[in-house]
Amino acid sequence: MRMDNHETSALASVDDQARDEALEVLRDAHDWTATTEWWSEFDEVLTRLQATWDAGDGKAFRRATSDLEALSAERANDAGKDSKTPPPPPTRDILNDTIHNIGSK
Repeated sequence: MRMDNHETSALASVDDQARDEALEVLRDAHDWTATTEWWSEFDEVLTRLQATWDAGDGKAFRRATSDLEALSAERANDAGKDSKTPPPPPTRDILNDTIHNIGSK
């Protein structure tokens, strides 16, 4: 498989450990339930994670991954809140695309 310069720079700047950590969080997110407001915040961080991957910015990629991990802990602390749902369809689509983009090495 031939990669263009854009893909090569993203792979070169984000180390395997950071990539694996992000993929673990993203895959786990499929099983999460949360409030609508929480999913909105998740979408923002997910979009930032994808942008940092596309830009090949390893430092910002790790920061976005940490933010997703922090959101996971926040979600767990909201366990008593009502109206929790799995990822809404648009979020699930972005999540799947991001997993595919980051996971295909």
